[in-house]
Amino acid sequence: MKKNDLFKNIIAIRTAKNNSIICGTGFFIKTTENKIYLVTAAHVAKDTTINTDIWLKDINSGFPIYIKINQLNPMAMWLYHPISDIAILEVKKSTIDLTPYLLNINSFINDFNKTPDRENTVTMYGIPDIYTDLKFAPFTCDCKPASDLWVAFFDSTNSSFKCFMLDKPSTQGFSGGPVFSFEKNSEGEKIPICYGIIHGTRNDNTGGKLAIVVHSAYLFELIEYARNI
Repeated sequence: MKKNDLFKNIIAIRTAKNNSIICGTGFFIKTTENKIYLVTAAHVAKDTTINTDIWLKDINSGFPIYIKINQLNPMAMWLYHPISDIAILEVKKSTIDLTPYLLNINSFINDFNKTPDRENTVTMYGIPDIYTDLKFAPFTCDCKPASDLWVAFFDSTNSSFKCFMLDKPSTQGFSGGPVFSFEKNSEGEKIPICYGIIHGTRNDNTGGKLAIVVHSAYLFELIEYARNI
């Protein structure tokens, strides 16, 4: 598998507010119960309105297409994790066939004790901007894990959440984007494994910058919570 094989699975979330565009990244997942959710960072979701644009790759032309978020969920009612920077939106309907855009939940790590191996390269996916006259091609950034399981503080929940760091910073618009490791399965094929989503960048007064990744196990907690409400 190549990095651009996942371009169709990455979506841009764009909200017009105060004469500017607030950009974020997300993706669709399909659960074992065949429910579909849009996933992004909680701080991206909180800026959305019913008129937020969801940009995807047109499977036939390769150019971007968009739908309004209320075409997925009429009231754009997100479910937020109580401590970590992650949110999900159940897809109640869709004006387009989402099948080509779905990631299977089995591609995500559901164990806080598992983080990417320090020797492996992982890839951040994000969409800082969209141009309608250019083909849809999310940005990718190859990194090495910079930590094992760690904690970061999230102002919005006033709590610390489990995460890991990457040896490069994130960038504006990458928030909510997935972080994949391409690992060989039992048949020797490289498959994408997602360990988490981008929260943001940790800065210090020396100029150091590391990307903070929300562990993907929180996604399973949210899905379980959604199942029980």
